[in-house]
Order: sequence, then structure tokens, then C-alpha cells
Amino acid sequence: MKRALIPLAVLTLLSGCASMSPDECKTADWYRVGYKDGQEGNNPSIINSYAEDCGEAGVTPDREQWKEGFDKGTILYCSPDNGYTVGIEG
Repeated sequence: MKRALIPLAVLTLLSGCASMSPDECKTADWYRVGYKDGQEGNNPSIINSYAEDCGEAGVTPDREQWKEGFDKGTILYCSPDNGYTVGIEG
């Protein structure tokens, strides 16, 4: 049973890594990206990963739009209902 959980744990950790393809960078709605990050409880420094990924594609993330979305998404993440859910899930 423990052996089955290890790949699942690794997959979960890797899915939390921020990465955007050049195409995603070029078409990103930075408000929505920030909103999703906030709603998922991601660390705000994730925007730096986007800046690095997108810089390679010649795209600069709109940090203001991202931050506005992040702040709104964080409100949902920090709600009592979600706190309970996150606590139950561990």
C-alpha cells in the first residue's frame, strides 16, 4: 500500500510546480491566472516563475492584473468552508 502512495505523492508535488508554455504566456489572461493561483492557495511568489517562463517567450506578465485576481481568489481560499475542506484533506 505504501508503495502505491509514493508515486501519487510525487505526482501531487510536481503538479504544484508553476510552469507556462510560450503559447500560454502569449494568450494568458493574467487576472484569471492570478485568481486561480489565489483560489488554490499558491504562494504569491509564483508570479516570479511565470515571469521567468514567459520571459523566454518575450512576454511580461501583467503583475497588476495578476495581483488583483490573486487577491480575489485568495478570499475564496481563505473562506471557512475551504479551510475545513483543506483541513480534512490534510
